[in-house]
Amino acid sequence: MQRFKKILLSLLILILVLALVLPTVGYLAVVRPALPQLDNELKLSELTAPVTIYRDASGIPHIVADNAHDLFYAQGFVTAQDRLWAMESQRRAAHGTLSEIVGERGLKNDTFMRILGMTESAEADWETLDAETQSALQAYADGVNAYLAQAGNKLPLEFKNSRYHAAGMDAD
Repeated sequence: MQRFKKILLSLLILILVLALVLPTVGYLAVVRPALPQLDNELKLSELTAPVTIYRDASGIPHIVADNAHDLFYAQGFVTAQDRLWAMESQRRAAHGTLSEIVGERGLKNDTFMRILGMTESAEADWETLDAETQSALQAYADGVNAYLAQAGNKLPLEFKNSRYHAAGMDAD
């Protein structure tokens, strides 16, 4: 009976240790690398002057930049850092390519968006924008793409869960 208690106690301790260790390892190996960088300094070649990004107590980023290009570039970078999955899924929904990552569930949306011609409409709208607005939007897209280049395979957890890869995923 004493031996049985020792085995049972050993199993209980093993289960408790695993219950603590496995989630910790999972967090450190999978979740933490994909979280936004909230401190330290990044060198981004497209910036023309230093940009400061700080987050308030609610985690909302505030960007201080000397010029509009750097402001929109930093905004694209930070938005991608915080909301990449939402950006990618909404981009695919608008372009009618959502079914490529969600399967048949996305076909109705894809068909509808292609009938509406959302991609062609956006391309036509681009041509009507003034140079200043185009420059701001391009800087934003460049900031998103800079985040993608910097992140490499450290994508948010949603990408890992869906087995979706961001290869070729550039901001439009």
